[in-house]
Amino acid sequence: MKQIKEHIPHCYTWLANGNKALFKRYVASYIERNVPGYKLLRVEDKGTVAVCIKK
Repeated sequence: MKQIKEHIPHCYTWLANGNKALFKRYVASYIERNVPGYKLLRVEDKGTVAVCIKK
């Protein structure tokens, strides 16, 4: 399976305001909208990089 790394805009951290579940939902929606055909696998590097996997 092919994995890619996508940078997460810093505003998502600010919008989530410390709520990890909300942050993950924001990032998952961002990936679905901006990287078609991929889904969120995990978040790395203190919330700055999303690792995505092909659907």
